[in-house]
Amino acid sequence: MAEMVETATKTFGSSETISAHLRVKVSSGLIAAAGAQEADIGVIGAAVLTSGDYAAVRLRNAQGTCKMVAAGTFSQNAVVYGAASGTIDDVPNGNVIGIALEAATAANDVVEVLRVDTLEEMTGDDVPAVFGAGGDAEILWSTGDASNHALVLALGDSNQALHVTDLAAKATDWTVTADTHPTLYIHSNTTPITDYFKIGAHDGSGAWIADMVGGALLYAGFDGLECLQLNETASAVNHIGLTNAATGNMPKITCEGEDDTGIILCNKAGEEILILDSIASSVNELTIASAATGLNPSITASGETNVGLDIATKGTGDLGLTAGSGDIVLKCGVVAADKISLQAYDVGTTAYTEMIKIESHATIPQITIGDDAADSKIGFFGATPVAQQAKSSYNNWAAATDVAGALAALGLVDSA
Repeated sequence: MAEMVETATKTFGSSETISAHLRVKVSSGLIAAAGAQEADIGVIGAAVLTSGDYAAVRLRNAQGTCKMVAAGTFSQNAVVYGAASGTIDDVPNGNVIGIALEAATAANDVVEVLRVDTLEEMTGDDVPAVFGAGGDAEILWSTGDASNHALVLALGDSNQALHVTDLAAKATDWTVTADTHPTLYIHSNTTPITDYFKIGAHDGSGAWIADMVGGALLYAGFDGLECLQLNETASAVNHIGLTNAATGNMPKITCEGEDDTGIILCNKAGEEILILDSIASSVNELTIASAATGLNPSITASGETNVGLDIATKGTGDLGLTAGSGDIVLKCGVVAADKISLQAYDVGTTAYTEMIKIESHATIPQITIGDDAADSKIGFFGATPVAQQAKSSYNNWAAATDVAGALAALGLVDSA
């Protein structure tokens, strides 16, 4: 029948020689020195010199303090943990032994220790709760920042991942590569292995704030209402970049991924509304500017010193300009050589030919129709087009006969 004791000590046979004051464990009814991660039943009083001898063990639940052997140096009041061959040290490994009431100045020093069963009994600054057989993680109230103490979760180098999941999946093999930078995984309760949200992995140059694995949609919002929806495309390489700016500069929306990639704006059905395309090595662009009260917004070509603006329709489509209840105003440049030119496609030459030119001629506006006097004709309101006359033929516009002759030559009135 098993023997019961109500005292602070109990006698055991030994399976090996054991020095005094070492932590011991029970194996097959015999005591032996406890390993760093092994739970001990107490400390041996006197040394066991021969295997098989009996020795009294001061049980770990005994009142008062006990003596233990230091594996290395540590200070008074240090939290001590199990160390190799029944010793103790201040290196956290999850196996809390107690508080050192004396400092250890060298290995194998015998010091007085107040035993505690858990860190719950040791409240105070910089006292870590240690997890894992190799001291893989710690939680502590840190005073490292003297002006702002903080609760710290510290992860070991073997894997710096933190997983949040339901109880049923707590022992899951997540099948993800070990993280070398602290990373938070929040798992789906439905399919926790394949569907999760990833935050962190800051490697000094970049980090993830919203890496969702599994599923195709990611939402951001307020009060349960969506403000932003991110959609996934399989094997995607092109994406959007947002860059802030210093005072006086404008933030940027950038097409990232492949070179010379543009942006497409679509409606809910995926139908294209606006395509902003990119040309390799482009330096010229459009600037769209708002305006103050009483002024018009503007669409301006910008980039190099002299930049034009092309507007093209597709196929047989027309180009329409509609001006509410106002006028349509076309303006050319600010020097005499600037002009307004209307060109049409010539099927014979397969090129665009200038048909009407409006320009400034000294102080008098000049309108030229056609680019060849022999071939250029004009007609109004169904009149048969006639050849244009040289301006010199009708110089004296004050004479009624010259006016009538000019209008007849243009096909505007009957010559009779």
